Amino acid sequence: MAKAIKFNLTVDGKPIRDLGDLRNNFNVEDILGIYENGSLKRWLDVRGMEKESFELDKISGDTVQIATELCRIFHAEENFTAEQIKLAAYPFEFRMQEEERLRNYLDMKKQRNEIIDAYHAGYNKLLADLEERSGDYFFIKSALAELYKNYPALYRIDAEAFYARFIKKHPLVILGMLANSDMRPLIARQPEQVYADLKIWKLVIVSNALRTEIIAPLRGHVKDFVERTDWKDIKPKGKHFMIIAMGPGSFVRSTGNKEEELKAEDVNGKFPILDGIEYKSDNALHWLVYMEV
Repeated sequence: MAKAIKFNLTVDGKPIRDLGDLRNNFNVEDILGIYENGSLKRWLDVRGMEKESFELDKISGDTVQIATELCRIFHAEENFTAEQIKLAAYPFEFRMQEEERLRNYLDMKKQRNEIIDAYHAGYNKLLADLEERSGDYFFIKSALAELYKNYPALYRIDAEAFYARFIKKHPLVILGMLANSDMRPLIARQPEQVYADLKIWKLVIVSNALRTEIIAPLRGHVKDFVERTDWKDIKPKGKHFMIIAMGPGSFVRSTGNKEEELKAEDVNGKFPILDGIEYKSDNALHWLVYMEV
């Protein structure tokens, strides 16, 4: 009997030789791809991984259910939530649906117009999803990546209308674009104008006194910090945060970077992204407003 020829998989851009490599570079979207095209099954079989191959044969269901089972089989030590798996599977599922839709048009008359219609329909569906889930920042990040990858030309034509559609009612989408290095240059307005257009907080009366609070569309992911303080660690190094607004007499920098000292004029209308947050202020009423990216 001829000996089976071994081959490597590619996951997250890395060559995968064994289960250790697969777990260390686990990427739900890539794993779904190699599962769907059959290469994951063949890879397990030629390496004699009978247990995992048997588990693979039992998988059924929709994309999210398949992704859940793949996580269980190959990355059981990670406690992925159903929402995390759903968000990770979304780009793959979206592309599979789009590819299937385009394949179905190949044999149709007026093929060119049908494909263009499908392309526009996919773009419009993505924007509708952004509106519907405009308070879910993890989804917004995934959807904006899809927008940049699959619809850059159509977005450029639509940039003005896109901005008008989201800036007031769904501002977290625009903040997500500012936090995305690919999408930031494509926003229809300069950051200074975005800052002027954003409504970040509102005045409310509490115990017969006026105070400010983050508006509802941003509340939850956008955070604020108010304190008169010398340099204070607000967020640890290793996580990145976009600074949205800061009052005069306040300073901010990346955690541990003593050579950096950003003033209000360096922040407001600039939306800098820092590695962790250290903050200093001489005014107990001035806000630091930021979000994790």
